[in-house]
This record gives sequence, structure tokens and C-alpha cells, in this order.
Amino acid sequence: MPTRDEITTALATQRERVERWFRSLPDDEMPRPLTASEVEGGAMWSPKDHLAHIVGTERYFQGAIRRALEGAEDPCGFYTRTGRDDDSARLEVANPANEQARAKYQDQPAEAILGRIEETRQTTLALLAGVSDAQLAQPVPHSPFGDHSLGALFLTIAQHAAQHLGWLDAARAGQRPPQQP
Repeated sequence: MPTRDEITTALATQRERVERWFRSLPDDEMPRPLTASEVEGGAMWSPKDHLAHIVGTERYFQGAIRRALEGAEDPCGFYTRTGRDDDSARLEVANPANEQARAKYQDQPAEAILGRIEETRQTTLALLAGVSDAQLAQPVPHSPFGDHSLGALFLTIAQHAAQHLGWLDAARAGQRPPQQP
């Protein structure tokens, strides 16, 4: 199980890296299609799409954490929809939802999405502050993330953003980004 310090450090490092990466991107590159959708026939994703996805996914994890703390049988929601706990079940549910969210935020300016990073992270940190170390160690039923603990859900927020920045870096360098696990 990740410790509170590991989680806090990973979240801080990730947030700084995300803000630095997106703020350093030239304005004309933010809306440029760059990576393929994980959904067959889906639109190409721009850096702005990835940014909106990173923020939206952190909010998803906030909800999953709250549901876990409330004792939900499937806080992440993948098992309920697919009957499976594996990564393919997660992707079967997440990828179409990600494509819908991409379309939803398509017309929002990048600066507005960047502005949501602070508010979203403060909510995550408040959730973390309200959780005991024993709760961080508690197993999350049907979670496909990390060691399946509540702490792993928090840590996955940082890992998820790092994964997207890696894909964006590869695409900008003219390389094909690695596929999702």
C-alpha cells in the first residue's frame, strides 16, 4: 500500500509536471490532433483533450474514493458493468466514456480547463487529509488499480497523468505512443 507521503509527493510532482507541460505548449499545438483514440472510429485526441481527460479522470477517482469510503460494493463501477475485474473490463467501460467526455469538452478553451486543475487537486488533497492511514490500507472491492487499496486509488491519479504526458511526449517526437495496458 502506498504511504500518505508517497501519495502526497506523487500528486505534487504530477500536478507541477502537468501544469508545466501544458503551459509550455505553444497555443497553436493545444488543439492539434496528436494521438489516436482508443475507441475504433474515435476522433484523434489533441493535447487539450488529454488535459480535459486528466482533470476529469481525477474527478472520477474522487467519486470512486468517496464511494469506497461509503462502503460501496463496486466503487470503481467496472465490475458492475462487465462482471470482470481485469484491465480489459476497465478499458471496455472507460474508453467509450473517455471518448464521450472528449467530445463534451471539445469547445472549452484550454485555459478554462487549466483553471480547473487547482480546484480539482484541492478536492483530492482534502479527501486525502480526511482519510486515516488505516483507511488508506483498506481494500477497494473490484478495483483494478495498483494493490487494490484505497491508497492505490489516490496514487493512480498521479500515475494516470504521467502516462498521458508520456504518450503526448512520444507523439510530439513523432513516435507512436505505447498502447494502454
